[in-house]
Amino acid sequence: MKLCRRDLTQPFLPHPDEAFVEASLRPPLDRDADDRAALALSESLIAELEVSDLLVIDVPMYNFALPSSLKAWLDLVLRPNRTFRVTAKGKIGVLADRSAICIMAAGGRFDGPQAQPDFATPYLRQVNWPCKPLASAAAKSLSLIAPGEPSTKRRIEILIAGSEGY
Repeated sequence: MKLCRRDLTQPFLPHPDEAFVEASLRPPLDRDADDRAALALSESLIAELEVSDLLVIDVPMYNFALPSSLKAWLDLVLRPNRTFRVTAKGKIGVLADRSAICIMAAGGRFDGPQAQPDFATPYLRQVNWPCKPLASAAAKSLSLIAPGEPSTKRRIEILIAGSEGY
């Protein structure tokens, strides 16, 4: 299995700009050198996905949502006619033979009377994944467990083992 590790915080990925958007919507044969330069980072990130067998996203939940670094990565790799195609049956990922899993950590709870809002999971389930539909697991209430305790590691192992499709 091919492993490609990318820390989305080192260095921070730029958010798409006007040049990126225009270049990504232009047909490949009509792109000039400036367009190719605007898409270079995106192409590099997509190439990492193309050579990987499995996409694992390990992410914290900040203020009930995704960190902007993950949103920037998504905006750079989720490109129409590059990582997904629009068909009569909906949007189809071009890497549909690969799986994706998201492990999200948060200090609060996702269920019960003290449940915190979770805007991240529904968003991640709706984006146009180039892979199979995203499986997810939540590591909740991690703030209630001391870091480094064996129970923390075991909870995460259980989450991974019990997530959909695995």
